[in-house]
Amino acid sequence: MGLCPNWAVDRRLRALLTGPAGVTRPELEPLLDVLKNGDATSAMHWLRNPSPQGALLDLAAGHGAVTHEILDRMQPYGTVQLIRAALVTAGALPPRDEQLARLEDQVLRIAARVSDPGDRRTVRSFATWHHLRRLRCRKQPASYEQINSARTEIRAAAELVNWLRQHGTTLAGCRQHDIDEWLTGTAWLRVLAQTFLAWAVRNRHAQKVSVAGQAQPLTGSSLTPTVSTALIM
Repeated sequence: MGLCPNWAVDRRLRALLTGPAGVTRPELEPLLDVLKNGDATSAMHWLRNPSPQGALLDLAAGHGAVTHEILDRMQPYGTVQLIRAALVTAGALPPRDEQLARLEDQVLRIAARVSDPGDRRTVRSFATWHHLRRLRCRKQPASYEQINSARTEIRAAAELVNWLRQHGTTLAGCRQHDIDEWLTGTAWLRVLAQTFLAWAVRNRHAQKVSVAGQAQPLTGSSLTPTVSTALIM
């Protein structure tokens, strides 16, 4: 006779979540409970995959409370998100805005591709104070469209400052002809760069410059880009 599916899931989970000391850490008991109390057939199918096995073994080998920060350092993303959701469901982790958390991680990755340290700080400052601050203040979780808009504008900022360095100037030293040349070569960044340039001028990281098609200079008081406005409404 075959094993009872629920019993088989419980046994498999305990085998994976048993640490070096031969016991399941108390911090992992809520995860074990919520996983074994779901659909047994689906759970067994999931547990046959190497990714969940590896993630659960990594958790079993750790110590202390399981936090969002610990899970953020684990891979693969899809498996970890399922484990995170299970822990939130069990009340072992507080809920959080996962889209926003992923954007925060992506900001670090985007900024890391900026070659100059000063430019890197400027891009991170733009991301933090213009986008992340506003998104964190929202009462509702950010939508995919809002996160994607912020991410693409931050990418545009990183690409612009790198391009300026490669062409012998800087954000602080660039002139109108530099911006015009950049836009001519990369037209898809035209709108995406508006918010960063307006923020840079307003915060004295750049001199007054204008994007082709804009009637007024990109100053903080005169420009409210459509993309940015949609993001913070």
